Amino acid sequence: MILEKEIKFILALDALKNVNRRNFNHDDSRRENTAEHSWQIVVLAQILLPYAKIMSKLIC
Repeated sequence: MILEKEIKFILALDALKNVNRRNFNHDDSRRENTAEHSWQIVVLAQILLPYAKIMSKLIC
């Protein structure tokens, strides 16, 4: 069932909040977690996509 797989994926994403990375956040007050890092990478990719030189290779 597709919905069951999607729910498992959502729960796996949620679990990333509990995985601390080695680096600290921008103000050095605490360690960044994997969910925060992943979110930042996704936002960065969305913002920079229009500037990609070969967009046809990036968009499926």
